[in-house]
Amino acid sequence: MNRNSGKWAGVTGRHVFELEARPRELRARPSIVIERQCRARSASRPAWDRLVNAVNGGEVLAVFRRTLILKFKPCSAAGKTEPPVLALVLSEIGDGPLNIVLDEQVNTLNGVRSSQSACFRRGEMRIGKTCIVLDRASIWEPRPDWSKFRSKPEEVTRALESALSLAQGQASSTSILEAIGASVSLDATRPTLHEFLCRARRGMDALEVGLKGEPGALHAGVSQLAGLGPGLTPAGDDFLCGLMLCLWLRHPDPLAVCRSILQVAVPRTTLLSGAMLQRAAAGECNADWHHLFHSVTSGDRKRSGVAAGRILAHGNTSGSDSLAGFLWMNRLQQTLQLAQPGLVHSDQGLT
Repeated sequence: MNRNSGKWAGVTGRHVFELEARPRELRARPSIVIERQCRARSASRPAWDRLVNAVNGGEVLAVFRRTLILKFKPCSAAGKTEPPVLALVLSEIGDGPLNIVLDEQVNTLNGVRSSQSACFRRGEMRIGKTCIVLDRASIWEPRPDWSKFRSKPEEVTRALESALSLAQGQASSTSILEAIGASVSLDATRPTLHEFLCRARRGMDALEVGLKGEPGALHAGVSQLAGLGPGLTPAGDDFLCGLMLCLWLRHPDPLAVCRSILQVAVPRTTLLSGAMLQRAAAGECNADWHHLFHSVTSGDRKRSGVAAGRILAHGNTSGSDSLAGFLWMNRLQQTLQLAQPGLVHSDQGLT
C-alpha cells in the first residue's frame, strides 16, 4: 500500500489497477480458514470494473458444472453500464463479456452453494472458504474492432452467412433457428415447441416492421422475444444478442437501435440475461465470436467453420439461438434499406 496515497496498486498483465483502501473498521472480519485457492487467468474489462466497484460485496446466484454466477449489490458510485452480475468460468468456457476465467482445468469451486456471500478485496475474491487470486489476471477486451469489420461489410457478411449457414444444419431442432426459415413446421406431437417457435416468428415479423422505422412495431417485436423460453438465459434473449451484434456490423447507428431494444427487453427477463443483453448492446461478445469475425476477414474458411461450430456448442441452445438472431438480422439488412428508427420511449432506464 502506498501510505501517502491511501491506495493499493497491482498489475494485471499490462494493465495497472488501483483499489481504494477500506477503512479499518470496514475491513475487520472474523477469521475464515481458506480450504481452496485458485488463480484467475483473465477477466473481461466489464467484469473487472464490476469488481473494483463492488464495495458492498455480493452473493452466488447460480452454480453450474463449469460456471458460477455471482450477483453484486448496487453501488452508488458505479455507472449504469456496469453489469450487475459476472461469471467465474473454467478455462474450457473461455473469455466472455461477463467472465473471469480460472487458470485451473479442474473445478476448484466444488462445494460452493447458491446464496453464499462473496467479497472482493486486495486482489482476491472470497466465496465461503474458497479464494480466487486475481492479481495476475490479464484484462480481456470483449468489444471487437468494429471499424475494421465495418470497412468491408459486403465481403464480411457474405463470409459470415456462409459459415453460419453451414453451422445451422448442426443446430438443435428446439432452437429459434427453426423459426427463421420460410415457415414454421407443425409437429402435432410437440405443441409447446410449435407455440414457442410461432411466438418467436411473430416477434421477428414485428421487428422487421420496426427496423424500417416504426417504433411501436419495434417495441412489440422485442416484447414478444424478451424472456421467451425457460432458464436464466431464455432463447429469445439469445436471439436478441445475436441480432444486436449484427447491427454493430452493418447498421449506420447501432447504438441507438440497441438502446431501444435494451429498454424494452431488460425489464422482461432475468438478471443474468439482462446483463448479457446489456453487453451485446454495447457491441461486446465472447471470444468465439471474436475468432469468427477475424477468420472471415482473413478469408480462412476452415477457421470460420470451427469458430461457428464452437458458438453453436454454447449451452443447450444458447449458441444456436444467438446464431439465429445474427443470421436473421444479416439477411434482413441485405434486403432492406433500413431507416434509423425512432427511439422506443420507456419509463425504464438502462440498467
